[in-house]
Amino acid sequence: MEFHEINWIATAAWVQAIGSIIAIGIAIWVPFKLAKDSQKKQEAEKISLSRVVQVSLLPDLYRLRSCTKDFLDFQSGGKSFLGVNRSPEDFDEDFFSLVKEYANILKIASKSGVIQEQLTELMSIVLQTNELLAENTRLQRDGYHAAWTNHKDLFIEAAESINELSDKVILSIESLY
Repeated sequence: MEFHEINWIATAAWVQAIGSIIAIGIAIWVPFKLAKDSQKKQEAEKISLSRVVQVSLLPDLYRLRSCTKDFLDFQSGGKSFLGVNRSPEDFDEDFFSLVKEYANILKIASKSGVIQEQLTELMSIVLQTNELLAENTRLQRDGYHAAWTNHKDLFIEAAESINELSDKVILSIESLY
C-alpha cells in the first residue's frame, strides 16, 4: 500500500466518524426540538384558554360585585347617591342566591391563569358564605328566627370581602386586556 492510499483510508474513517457524530447530534437535537415546540404550543393553548376563562368570567363578576355592593348599601341604612332613603326591608335582590350560583361558577378557577390565586381566594370566601348561609337557614328552620339578626354582621363582613375581591379580580382581568 502506498502512502496515498493509507491517507485516503484514514480520511474516509475521519469523515465517517464525523458523520456519525453529526448524526448522533441530529438524533438528539430533533426530538429535543420537537418536544420544545410541543411544550411551547401547549403553553400557548393554556394561555389562550385562561384568557377565554378570564373574559367569560367578567359578566358574572360584574354582577357579583354589583349585587354585593347593593346589599352593602341597603344594609348600611344610608341614603342612595340620589338621596333616597334605603331600608334593608326594601332590598329586592337576592344576594344570597348568588352565593350558591357563584360557588359553582368559580370552580373553574384552576383554568384562569394569572388571576388564579385571586379567584381561588374569592371562591373560598363565597364557599364560606354559602356554608354560613346554610347554617343560618338550618337554625331558622329549627325555630331560631333571630339567626339572621345575630349573624347579620358576619354576612355583611363576607359581602364586603366578596365585593373587594371581585373588584380586585375584575381590575386584574381588565388590566390584561
